[in-house]
Amino acid sequence: MAKGGSMGDIGKKMSEEWNAVPETKKAEYQEMSQAQKEEFQVKFAEYKTTQDFKDFQLKKAKMDGRHALNALTRTTHKDAPTKPANAFSLWKAKHLKEVMEEKKGASAGELSKIMGEKWKNATPEEKEPFENEAAALKEEYKKKVADFKRQKNYITFLQKRSLVKTRENRQVNLRDMPKKPKTVYALFREDIKEEVPTGKGEGKGMNFVKNKFQEMEDEKKLIYKQKEAELREKYDEEMKTYKEGETYKTFEKQNGKIKRELMTEGMKVMTLKFLSDAPAEPPKNAFAEYVGEKRRAAGEAGAPKKRTRGQIKEEVAQLKADWSKLDKDAQNVYEEKRMEKRKKWEEEVKAYMELPKWKEYIEEAKSLKVPVRSLLSSKKKAIKKLKNGMKLQPLPDRPESMPTKPAKARRIYFLEKRKEVDDPSKLQEMWDALSEEEKSTYSKKEAELALEYQEALNAFRTSEEGKQYVRKVKQIQKSRATAIAKDKFLVDMPKKPLGHLQLYTRDKVKELKKAEHSVSILWSWPCCMKLLAHRFAFRESVVDGGQRRHVALGSLSERIA
Repeated sequence: MAKGGSMGDIGKKMSEEWNAVPETKKAEYQEMSQAQKEEFQVKFAEYKTTQDFKDFQLKKAKMDGRHALNALTRTTHKDAPTKPANAFSLWKAKHLKEVMEEKKGASAGELSKIMGEKWKNATPEEKEPFENEAAALKEEYKKKVADFKRQKNYITFLQKRSLVKTRENRQVNLRDMPKKPKTVYALFREDIKEEVPTGKGEGKGMNFVKNKFQEMEDEKKLIYKQKEAELREKYDEEMKTYKEGETYKTFEKQNGKIKRELMTEGMKVMTLKFLSDAPAEPPKNAFAEYVGEKRRAAGEAGAPKKRTRGQIKEEVAQLKADWSKLDKDAQNVYEEKRMEKRKKWEEEVKAYMELPKWKEYIEEAKSLKVPVRSLLSSKKKAIKKLKNGMKLQPLPDRPESMPTKPAKARRIYFLEKRKEVDDPSKLQEMWDALSEEEKSTYSKKEAELALEYQEALNAFRTSEEGKQYVRKVKQIQKSRATAIAKDKFLVDMPKKPLGHLQLYTRDKVKELKKAEHSVSILWSWPCCMKLLAHRFAFRESVVDGGQRRHVALGSLSERIA
């Protein structure tokens, strides 16, 4: 140092001197280093059990998570739009200079207070242009945000954010979780670590341990296996206790929250990116169609667009009262209009789902692990489950060739006149105004249609499709009636015991799955049952001396032979 050497020169000199040290002297330094290392490990192991170290780990995990989220936001939100100024900020930007000239020398806090009071005392006419400008900026900002969220970069951000939060949650709430027990190999490696030669290659390091383990006798391996089993049993007990604690419950709760956040935001992004252009679904019931028509009529008449929640509630209550006054035929007019719209919508949706955009949506939804939304959201038939565990089967779908019941006289009139009126609720008044002679015309049409329907129904019932449909309906109705009767009258009836094949299957099915799983297939229950039935002795039912008994015919392999 006195001769002007740099840190590099000093390091080089120290290296030269170290190389010149005899091996015996180097061994002394290595022993000193090893002793200090062992002392440090003991002290550090003790320190890790203190509350100070635990608090440090907790704060560090939270800090790392916060910094990782900030870094992720900085790198992925470069193109994100900035929030627009509100009405007060726009007004303040215009009038701040004037106030600063009036109140020279005032601090920033004093100026903010003065500006706040001035804005508060401003008239609605003075505020209006700034509020309009702020509303326009807000709408523009929403469009920019939507465009930003459609980008692939934002979807990547959601996935990485979920990973960062999950990692932080594990570090914060699972730091005291019991460690998994060591395997047989790990226990053996720990016992011979003093014998292992340092270095890499044949006969050194992990290669030495591997060779030693392969050479170990079976009796000694059995001892290690017993020790592993003891450690595993202890670990299971500790884990059971740990999972009952508050820390693990907090972890589970936070983990669920992170998954829900990713799911919710992911579905919003998928909807925004792919489903915003999808055909709009029509009303789901006749009353919704009625409400929509009334609102459209009110809008054309110049009704105010902005309404409070209370006003909307009052409007719906009034419409419900008006709807209940309509008879069934008048309500059916709205149902038919809704069904026409739905049919057209289903065709549009099918065409939309053939586009490349839909296929891209399915791929991205799978990568983001969010459910693919079904656009054709027809409700599935509910299968009612009874108390006894039995289920009521749904009736089969009506065949297309099956004729539908014809309309009554009044309904025939409604179908003819509904296109001539804007409000279908007026059709009832028009029907009441008809003379008896005019009504009789529609009564004749009703009789003609009823006769045609009866002939078509008889033809359908004698057809092969009709016979099959009627048979299936009767079977399901009988099954449902039996299930309901059992649920009502046989609640406390003891369950029938399992048969010999069922008992055999129950005991052997797990063993069978392992033994026969040589190819990569999914074993279904009928598949297992079939194979077990083949393995089980074949039996034949015979009559001997007026009594029926079962005779074994041998196994499948014997019969094939």
